[in-house]
Amino acid sequence: MKFDENFSYWLGLVHADGFISKYVIKGKNQTKYEFGLETISEVLIKEFCSGLKQLGRHVSILKTKRNTYKCKISANSIVDTLASLNIKLREGKYNPPESVCKNDKLFGAYLAGVIDGDGDIRIKRKNTYPQCMIRVSSGSLQANLNQLIKQKMKCAVLETFREVNRKGKVMRWYELEFLISRKNVKFISSFVLPHIKLTYKKDKMKNFIENAMVV
Repeated sequence: MKFDENFSYWLGLVHADGFISKYVIKGKNQTKYEFGLETISEVLIKEFCSGLKQLGRHVSILKTKRNTYKCKISANSIVDTLASLNIKLREGKYNPPESVCKNDKLFGAYLAGVIDGDGDIRIKRKNTYPQCMIRVSSGSLQANLNQLIKQKMKCAVLETFREVNRKGKVMRWYELEFLISRKNVKFISSFVLPHIKLTYKKDKMKNFIENAMVV
């Protein structure tokens, strides 16, 4: 398997939006893994399936009653294959392997997958100057991703805990935020933006860079 930028993007998408379940088969003392992704985006589900093909698995896409796309497989062999590459599929944690952390191109592609999966692009104004904020939401603190962004992009990263009560249901999550600035615009333009697959996110970032900044 070729550990390239496409696979790094896939891994970021999986860490952001994928799910993995572990269960034991009764009476057989066997552990099974179920691995998949569910999204409203046809583009992202196809990217997920493309990565599985690199791992030797050809899968089908299901359209659910909730109008989402879903792909789910039994994944014991994939878990073993990824573990041999020092890749952990721990749901809710963005922990890329060392080979990705050390390579700007691979990390940029990985971050693009995270942004497509769990990211949000916000344009706001502070005084008279527009700002473009990239926000990644998750269910837990992302200390590793936080540190990698600081190291690679030389920019400030803010991580905030959120809690909202919606009709009696308490929802808790963390938001990791950083701005596109002159310190990191070259890195983002060169290594992240080319791999963003969701057009509305890519266009928002690209338009901000072209109209509000000089790369």
